[in-house]
Amino acid sequence: MILLADYEQKLVVPRWLNYAKAVKTRELTNPAIGQFVLSELTKKHLASDYSEFKYSPTPHRAADLMGAAFVIGDESIAKETARFIKDNPVLHQPVLDLASHILGERLPGGVSSDIRTRIAQSRKFLSEYPNNALAWIERARCHTIAGHVEKAEQCVRIAINLAPYDRFIVRSAARFFLHSDKIDQAWDCIKRASAVQFDPWIKATEISIAEVMKKSVKKLKGLVPTGATPDTMFFYSELIESYGMLELLNGNDNRAKKFFKLAWANPSHNVVTHSEWIVRAHFPAMAEMAEGNFGESIEATAWQKYHHMKIDDALVAAIEWGLEEPYAKNAFSLGSSLAFQKHNYDQGVRIAKNGLRASPNEFGLQNNLCFGLLKSNNVVDAEAAFSKIVAPTEGAPHIVYTATKGLLEYKRGNIIKGRILYSEAISEAEKITDKRLLANAVMNFAIAEIESNTPEAKTYGNTALKLFEKFNDASVIMTRQLLNERLESLNENSIPSVFKDFQKPRILIPPRI
Repeated sequence: MILLADYEQKLVVPRWLNYAKAVKTRELTNPAIGQFVLSELTKKHLASDYSEFKYSPTPHRAADLMGAAFVIGDESIAKETARFIKDNPVLHQPVLDLASHILGERLPGGVSSDIRTRIAQSRKFLSEYPNNALAWIERARCHTIAGHVEKAEQCVRIAINLAPYDRFIVRSAARFFLHSDKIDQAWDCIKRASAVQFDPWIKATEISIAEVMKKSVKKLKGLVPTGATPDTMFFYSELIESYGMLELLNGNDNRAKKFFKLAWANPSHNVVTHSEWIVRAHFPAMAEMAEGNFGESIEATAWQKYHHMKIDDALVAAIEWGLEEPYAKNAFSLGSSLAFQKHNYDQGVRIAKNGLRASPNEFGLQNNLCFGLLKSNNVVDAEAAFSKIVAPTEGAPHIVYTATKGLLEYKRGNIIKGRILYSEAISEAEKITDKRLLANAVMNFAIAEIESNTPEAKTYGNTALKLFEKFNDASVIMTRQLLNERLESLNENSIPSVFKDFQKPRILIPPRI
C-alpha cells in the first residue's frame, strides 16, 4: 500500500533554488522607488573615465569602465571594453566571464548536470574564494540533493556566518533546516535576521516557521505600504499569504480570505503554490480567483492535475517538480504513486529512488519503493528495501507499513500472514477514523487476494468496491480503478486447489465511520 504524502497543513515556505534561478524570480530584488534616471554628473564622470581609458588603455581601467557601463546601460562602451578585456585576458575569471556575457558569448563548461561534478567544481571555486556565501549555500544544496546531510549542514552554517542577514542565504538555510527536520535551527537563523531589519520575505518565512512551532506572532500594523502599486504587491504577497494562513489556523476564516485575496493579486511563486492548496482544502469558492496563476507553479500544477484525475499530466508535472526541487519529498511521493497507477512500476521505483537520494530516511519514499518492487514481483529487492525501514509506531505511517508488510507476505506465498497484517491495518484505520486510509487498505487487501488468485478474491473485490463506490477522494478513486481492472482480469477457473480449505477471514466488516 502506497503512502501519498499530500498536505494536512501546508505553510508558505521558500524554495531552495540555485542563485541564478532565484534571481529570475524577482524575489531577491526590492520595489522600485522611482524610475532610474541617469544624472548629468554620472554622464560626465563616465565620459571622463572613457577618455582616460582611450588615452591610456589598461585591463584594470577597462574592467572598472565595463562594470559602470554595464550597470547604467551604455551598451557601446560596455562592449568596447569587454572586447579589450578578452583580447588582454590577464584579469580574474569573474571579470572575463562578465566580458563574455556582455559580448553574448557562451561561457565554457557551465554548470554540470552531474551532482558529484558540481560538488567538485564548488570545491575548486571555494578554494579561491572561501568567503563567498553564495558558493557555500550552493555547495550545501548540492550536498543535500546527493543525500550528504552532515556535509550540507556544515556548508549552510558557514554561509550563515558569512552572510547572516542576507535574504537569499537566510531563506535557503531555513529551507535546509526544515528539510532536515531541525525546526529550532530554522527558527534561530530566520529570527536573528528578522530582528536586524524588516524584510517582507524574511518576515514571511519567520511567520511560517512560527506556525510550525506553535509560537505566537506579533501583528504587524500596515502589512503593505500605503499607496502600494500592483507591482509593489508582489514583494509583499508572501508576507500577506503567511498572515492569511495564520488567521486560518486561528479560525478567522473571513480575515484569512481577505488576506488571501490581497496576496493573489500579484503573487510570488510560493504564494501560487500555496493558493492551490488553500482553494482545494478550505475555500473552493475562491478557485476562480486563484486558478489563473496555477500554471506558474509546477507543484500547483501537479496537485491540480492529480486531484482532477488527469494522471498523465500530473505525472509529467510531478517529474518536472522533482527536477526543479530535488529535495522535495512530496514531488517524488506523488510521482512514484502516479507511475504505479499506470502500472509503470519500473518508473515508479526509479522516481522513489531519486527522491531517496536527498531524503534517505523518508518513510513514505522507502515504503513506495518497496511497494513498487513487490508489484514488479521483485521480492528479493523488496525484502532488502523493507528491512531498511524503521517501523513507524502510530498513525497513518504505521497503518501503511503494516499493509505493505502484508503485501510482502502475500508475495512470499504466506497468504494467512498477509491477511492477518491487512486485517490489522484495516482495524487501525477504523480506530483513527481515517476514511481515506480505510478505503485504500480494504481495496489493496482485495487486490492482493486477486493477485494471489485465492478462492475468496472475487467476493472480497466486489465487497470492497461496494463499500467505497461513492468515495470521491483522488487516491481512493485511483485504487478503485486498479481494483476494477484486477476484477475484470480475474480468471475464476484458475483457483489452485490448495486454497479451497482456507477459512474466510472476517476482514471486510462494513466501516462504522
